[in-house]
Parts: sequence; structure tokens; C-alpha cells
Amino acid sequence: MMALPRKRIPWQDRARLGNMRAFFMTLIEVVISPFDFFEKLEIEDSFEGPLFFAFLNTLYLTGPLLPHIMSWVHFLAFIYILVVTPILYFVFAFIIQKYFNFWEEAVDYKKIFSVLAYATPAFILVYVPVVGYGLAIITYTVLVCLGLMQIQNTSFGKIIMVALIVPFLVLIPYGAVRYANYWVKIHPIIDVEVEAQKILAALSIAAENYAAHNDGHYPMDSQSLTDKTQQYLAYDYCGTLRNGYYFSCDFRSYGYFLKASPQGWQGRGKKTFFVTTGGQLRQQ
Repeated sequence: MMALPRKRIPWQDRARLGNMRAFFMTLIEVVISPFDFFEKLEIEDSFEGPLFFAFLNTLYLTGPLLPHIMSWVHFLAFIYILVVTPILYFVFAFIIQKYFNFWEEAVDYKKIFSVLAYATPAFILVYVPVVGYGLAIITYTVLVCLGLMQIQNTSFGKIIMVALIVPFLVLIPYGAVRYANYWVKIHPIIDVEVEAQKILAALSIAAENYAAHNDGHYPMDSQSLTDKTQQYLAYDYCGTLRNGYYFSCDFRSYGYFLKASPQGWQGRGKKTFFVTTGGQLRQQ
């Protein structure tokens, strides 16, 4: 009697299902039926399959951060999670393997790596209000422990110790987002925008004072305002980047045009500010 072909997890059957369909089917199966999932999991010779899955899952989870990466803090957190996190699974797998080796229990490095990578759908729970972050870590830890028990047939006592190791490891990459959110809360956008307006006001006042002492003629450049012989401004802000705002200045003998522009991910300001002759402030 011919044996039936062994069932495969959707991600390892993506040649037939297609990448996106296999990806979402795997997400659901890992969370809904982890025992069945890890029983079907085939350990591949290459890291490509599980690594690609972990990367794609991380990209999917960081999607809600995209509208906020204009903030340099969120941008760095986005890059850290998207690029560094998949690499960290190699480190985590090494640590867990050494833990098993300490108990004189041989375990295939690729098995541990595969379990860590395929348990990542648990982190969709980070978006549950209030308790999501803790709930995601607990769920991820449970999935990793179930996966190791399924493919390693190790004792429950040793898995309990793994359950203590995994949350500590997970706190490293995903703490980046938490810190980024905290940093933004204590450094609101309005602070950098107000600071930009203050600098434009200082430039404008210096130019007006210069004109008042020079028969109504404005300076031809910003260096004239910081000249030590007749100083109107302590620092030349023109052509510089401060707190994520770039300051450009156009001085003529009959007037001036000053502009403060937010510089993408380097700052958190959203508005562009202009000051024209006479100190008229506008924003865009």
C-alpha cells in the first residue's frame, strides 16, 4: 500500500500556493493550531525559508509605523526592527542551543532557528491596546516552547527554563519601538516647530535692527549680522540644520526672505515656516 504524502506547512508549499497566500495561511495556522503546525514542519537545509518568513512577518507588523517614520526616532526603530531583528534570531538560536548542550542534549541549530522564526506571528498581538506587548511576548514564548517540545522531544523541565530565556531575548529588539514611542511623547512635535519659529524671529529682528542702523538698507548676507564690529546676531543659522529644520536665507538690500523647512526623518516637525521683510511670519 502506497503511503500518503506527508502534509506540509503552507509556507513550505508556497511554490503551489504563492508567497502571500502561503504567508497568511501560515500566520493563521501557527496561532490556531501550533501542535499540528510544528508536527508538519520540515527542517530545511537552508535558512532561507524561515528567515524570509520572519522578515516578511516583521515587515507586515511594522506597517503601522510607516506613517510615523518622518520622525528620526521612529525611522531608526523601523530600520532596527526590520533589519536587525531577523538577524537576532541567529543569535537567539545559538544561545538556546548552548543551553541544551549544557544539559548534554544535542539539538539541531536549524531546528531552533526554524521554531523561533515560525513563532513570530505571535507579535501581531502587540497592537492589542494596553496589554498587547506583554501578551505578544507570552504567546511567542508559548509557541517557541511548544515547537521545541514537538521537534525535540525534550523534558518539560528543560522547556520551562527556555520559557524564562525567550522573554528576556525578545525584550531586546521589540523594546526599540516602546522606547521610540516614549521618546516622542516626552518630546512633542510642537517643541521643534516653536523652536524653528523662534530662530526665524531672531534672524528677522537682527535684519530689521541692521536696516534701522543702515539707512533702511538690509544686509546682503547673514554674515553681516554676526560681524563682531557691529553684531546683531550671536549665531548664523542660515544654511544650517537644527532640530530637524533647515534654515535658508535670501538677503537683499531692499528686504529678505527666510525659510525653515522640516527635513524628513531627521526631525519631527511637519510645517514649513516663512518670514519676509517686516517680520511677517507664515506657515505651510
